[in-house]
Amino acid sequence: MLRPASTALPSHVPVSRSPTTHVSSSSPSDLTSSRRWHSSNWLLLFYVILTLYAAAVFYSFVMYPKFTPPSVRFQENQKLGDVSTLLLFRHDKLDAGSGSVIPIAEEKVNELDVATDRTELEQDETANVDSLEIEEDADFVEEVVGRNATSRSPASAKPSAMASTAPFVSLGPVDLQGSGALNAPMLVDGTVDLPSNQPHRIRNLKCVGWRQTGDCSASGTHEPTLDMDCNQSLHAGLSGYCEMLDKDTGESIRVMELNCSTLRDRVVFSCAQATEFPNIGLLAQNVYENALAQNTTDPSKLLGNLGTGDGVVMVVYPKLAASVFASVNVLRSYNCTLPIELWILQSEATHTPSMGAALKALQQRFSDVTVETIIDPTIVRFSTKIYAIQHSKFENVLFLDADNVPVRDPTFLFSSQEYLEHGAVFWPDFWHPDNTMFGIHRKSLLWTLVDLPFVDMFEQESGQILINRKRAALALEVLAFFASHYPNYFNRLNLAYGDKDLYRLAWMKAHASFYMMPFLPASAGSVLGTNSKIFCGMTMVQFDFDGDVLFLHRNAKKLGSSVDHHDSPLWTHLQTFKWERPLAGDDDATTSNLTAVQRMRSYEDVKQMFRITFRGKDKRFKEIDFCYGATLDFVENFELTRFEDLPFANLEQELIGYAHEAQLLMA
Repeated sequence: MLRPASTALPSHVPVSRSPTTHVSSSSPSDLTSSRRWHSSNWLLLFYVILTLYAAAVFYSFVMYPKFTPPSVRFQENQKLGDVSTLLLFRHDKLDAGSGSVIPIAEEKVNELDVATDRTELEQDETANVDSLEIEEDADFVEEVVGRNATSRSPASAKPSAMASTAPFVSLGPVDLQGSGALNAPMLVDGTVDLPSNQPHRIRNLKCVGWRQTGDCSASGTHEPTLDMDCNQSLHAGLSGYCEMLDKDTGESIRVMELNCSTLRDRVVFSCAQATEFPNIGLLAQNVYENALAQNTTDPSKLLGNLGTGDGVVMVVYPKLAASVFASVNVLRSYNCTLPIELWILQSEATHTPSMGAALKALQQRFSDVTVETIIDPTIVRFSTKIYAIQHSKFENVLFLDADNVPVRDPTFLFSSQEYLEHGAVFWPDFWHPDNTMFGIHRKSLLWTLVDLPFVDMFEQESGQILINRKRAALALEVLAFFASHYPNYFNRLNLAYGDKDLYRLAWMKAHASFYMMPFLPASAGSVLGTNSKIFCGMTMVQFDFDGDVLFLHRNAKKLGSSVDHHDSPLWTHLQTFKWERPLAGDDDATTSNLTAVQRMRSYEDVKQMFRITFRGKDKRFKEIDFCYGATLDFVENFELTRFEDLPFANLEQELIGYAHEAQLLMA
């Protein structure tokens, strides 16, 4: 980042002093000597200033030759309708401070399934990508996070008038025309995150080999003795780049420029796999531009433009058929009349005919429950979720994971001001750039892959998604590309986990607006132990626009094939982050007029105070492989509430009863 040069003079330059009334007697020779001294020093000062000026001009020319910093562009382009405008924040009737974007991702580790709850991600056969191992030491995950996260404070650490009171709550169209770091709380000067020689056209590349560099920097000194051939295995933690030859132009191109923290631990790759890497972001841009043109000439060709009305969409697969059965029954018990689409792979329906009994029972019991079949054999695992959203017959879709259930009728979401304004509502995950389990931080290779500037925000959790498909028609095309394009570098290099962050990336790539729920997820679980009680969270809890509990995503301990109606509930306590900022000096009348979002802590405070960790198998947690909750050093920032004191205290027992009924139907 270009910083202003210091105005202090060099130590060897004499500092001029103000004249005084004191007059000293001096000889002519002394006066002559003094004049020479002053002349030479003024000349020296002139050369110093000239040198500093030349250095500043040269530095600015080298560092910023091709683009204007985002903060400057923002001031020059303040038209809301211009998709090239950098509109990261909307004031949304807040006084001094608007919120920002707080996404939270689905904390899915090993058995923590993705999207349609597949237990494994489809990896490229040539990739050797590990899964995160959960150990019994409660600090293990923190150590992993520490190795993956950047330690330096973001440039937005200072208070901002734009985000002084609450985490940001909306992300508008993002200007992606120049490289630069877009920071959510403050529109700070841009820094170059993308390689300066990133190819900005589709390239036909041939691998030359790996070029190792020192100082944990891709621009460090070349270390030729450590270079590797194209097919040799490389691992995370190295610094350097893959050298490629452009077959069409003969140019030498640097691809996948890495520093020591660019990739997650234990990722293994080879440069032979990287020939398509620099093209992904540009191909996604082409998808967006083609969809934009199609939307003008023949909108009916875009799937997102087809559909009417509001509805719930879920993907079913054999392992969680009982869970879906329970969720649909609970929804209807709230007198929720939203039509429901249940999507299933034809291959799974064929191999598990017993599942059809539970689905048929739902259709007979309730109106407006339909079963849709996915015939395309290339649609597997988490891509079934994206396929279902893209092909739904509804214009407005509330997607729910198979193990996710609302605590009340969610119909109000479709008429909310936030949804009507932005056309999409996403929910945040536990992780942010300063504390990330999935390696999404400022230096992550993810931003280079998708050709987007870094955005400082919480990751996304995709257990529930609210989308107006018509307004998101272009973003859905980009989303489908991210999920289906081969090679899939998101999976191969562990740059993103399943589908959870693909939505926000696709929306940013398509210059589409979305609202990120500002309230951080809570955890539902049990408090175990006698002397030293430990909270064991097994369900991610998401909130509505007022900070009230809305969704319970049972992603650690699922309602699977072994559920029994005699099972004891696991939800005994709710662990919630203390999100309200101290309001010292405000009287009750002033406080009562503030909305929940206006009462929230600043984004910087939230990042410092919100820390979640995973705990491995423990003798106190029988039949539980792992659980999660506040990091021990940060427990004071959270509060525990007994489930029996909540209005949905009996919900888990109802779910267990319905799931057991489904098991009997499928027996």
